[in-house]
Amino acid sequence: MIVKFLSLTEGFITFLFLMITLIKMYGCEKTFKSRYIVGLLWSLLFFLVFEPFEIRYGNFYLYLSFMLVFASIFSILFQKGFLANRIVFIIIYIYTIASIKSTLATIIGVQLLYSGYNSYTIAIHYIIFYSLIFFASIFFIMHPLHFTNQIPKRHWMLMAQCPIFVAVITQYCSSLVLGANILRQVFLILSCFILCIILSTYYLTYFMTKTYVQMINTNNINHRLQMQLEYMKRSSSIIKNIRKEKHEIKNNYFYIQSLVKNRKYEQLEHYLDTELAYRFNAMEEFQTGNKLFDFLLTQKVSEAREHKINVMTNVLLPSDLPIKDDDICALLLNLVDNAIDASKNEEQGDIHISISVIKNYLQIQIKNKSSIDVLKINKQLKTTKKNKENHGLGLQIIRSIVHKYNGIFKTSMKSNYFVVLVMLQLQNQ
Repeated sequence: MIVKFLSLTEGFITFLFLMITLIKMYGCEKTFKSRYIVGLLWSLLFFLVFEPFEIRYGNFYLYLSFMLVFASIFSILFQKGFLANRIVFIIIYIYTIASIKSTLATIIGVQLLYSGYNSYTIAIHYIIFYSLIFFASIFFIMHPLHFTNQIPKRHWMLMAQCPIFVAVITQYCSSLVLGANILRQVFLILSCFILCIILSTYYLTYFMTKTYVQMINTNNINHRLQMQLEYMKRSSSIIKNIRKEKHEIKNNYFYIQSLVKNRKYEQLEHYLDTELAYRFNAMEEFQTGNKLFDFLLTQKVSEAREHKINVMTNVLLPSDLPIKDDDICALLLNLVDNAIDASKNEEQGDIHISISVIKNYLQIQIKNKSSIDVLKINKQLKTTKKNKENHGLGLQIIRSIVHKYNGIFKTSMKSNYFVVLVMLQLQNQ
């Protein structure tokens, strides 16, 4: 009776282990309590759908296929994030179960050969089976895969394929050996070896992914620190310019006063239209409603005009935005710097900056005049500067910030202008 019950509930319990592990690793779009209730109900649904097939066919690989399909559907419906992480984990977890099962099947076969069939041996087998699955689940929970958009697509696809490929090949070799009528002791050693290979390959993939992401984050931090240093230098430069302009204003006042006294009105008009107009344009101060954007735009527009680049702005923002200041700095400075660098190569540089809040998104659109189709010549937007390791991080930082705020990043060419559109989701608005 006990053996029949254990055999009947094996599929449900094993799948429930998978559900709990999947939820612990990647969360669920439910509250803390209800997420496990959803996992339990999904496991019951799996059991009710699969059991008729189990009774009729009794095929272990059919059972594994059902697990893959049901777990994948659950992940798509109830979990967020990069789907590749969860699919790779599900496949590896299933092959881990298969390896544990084949190893224990060999052990219990030897036991039954010497001691004969008894319910006690079968019960011990199931206890060991579930214990090993439990420890395997703990291993996976402690080492979740986290492929992200920060990792180039070809890299994460290759890393995702490695553990799956190893798991499939080792299981296939295991089935060939099983049909070769070799000694059970040899097969037991081989099964344990296969299980170790699967888990080791998974861990290696986890380690490489974690190291790669840490390296990118470290580069981003270093880049941001460098930008903060530049930010401080620019602030110091602004203070010096203010002192200089203060001195120049006095000189301008005395010069204008002398022109008025001597009634040189034509010379005065020319001076007002040229010299003073240029100075006021260079000293333009922005008042967008947001102090940080005001400061950054004042700096960057002044820098662009020093290089004789025309800048048009259309900015309207609330005083507070639910976006970190360092993210705003990194994003806006990189976008505007790229536009300024590109405009330096044009005979008549022209930049249009448009920033606003639309519904639940912060929208930043920057257009710079371009005599060439950038997207045809450089589809990947790779840096053309000599020091590529240091200068190629700008686009990575932009994309990582966009990904962080569940945003959108688009580039296009419109009427001889290279257009960059960034939209960041405002969570607390």
